[in-house]
Amino acid sequence: MGKIAEKQLFWRQAMREHRQSNLTVPEYCRQQGLSSKKFYYWRKRLGDANKRQVNGAKGGVHPGKLPFLRLC
Repeated sequence: MGKIAEKQLFWRQAMREHRQSNLTVPEYCRQQGLSSKKFYYWRKRLGDANKRQVNGAKGGVHPGKLPFLRLC
C-alpha cells in the first residue's frame, strides 16, 4: 500500500470515529492529538474524491442541484 493510500485509510477511519463520537471536530481532534486543519483538509479531499466517483469523471449532476419541477 502506498503512502497516499495509507493516509486516506487513516483519515477515513478518523472521520468514521469522529461521526460516532458526537464531538465537534476541534474536540475530537484535541482528544486524538490530531490537527483539525488536517482533518478539514482530508475531509474535503476525500469528499471531493467520493463525489467524483458518484458523478463520474466530469460534469456529473449533484443531487442537491437538480432542477426544480413544478407539479400543478
